[in-house]
Amino acid sequence: GVKSIGDEAFRNATSMRQVIIGEFVSTIGERAFMNCSSLQYIYCDNITPPLLEDSYTFAYGATLRRIYVPQESLYEYKESPMWEQYADDIYPYE
Repeated sequence: GVKSIGDEAFRNATSMRQVIIGEFVSTIGERAFMNCSSLQYIYCDNITPPLLEDSYTFAYGATLRRIYVPQESLYEYKESPMWEQYADDIYPYE
């Protein structure tokens, strides 16, 4: 399993509509998904919120973004550093 997503790994991937961040990902690098203008759905399978290395991880993306996280981790994601800026976009899934 993938353990980290590197800096700018998917930056400017303008046709990507959704991404699944696996359960073993513990770190997401700087600007990893920046300028992904079609990205609307992000699924995070990790119970523990991965460390976001900067506040621009998902910057300049689609306006109708939804981030789905495990139900039991909903509040942990919404209150984690860097993730809290996306709190209104974070929803539970089972």
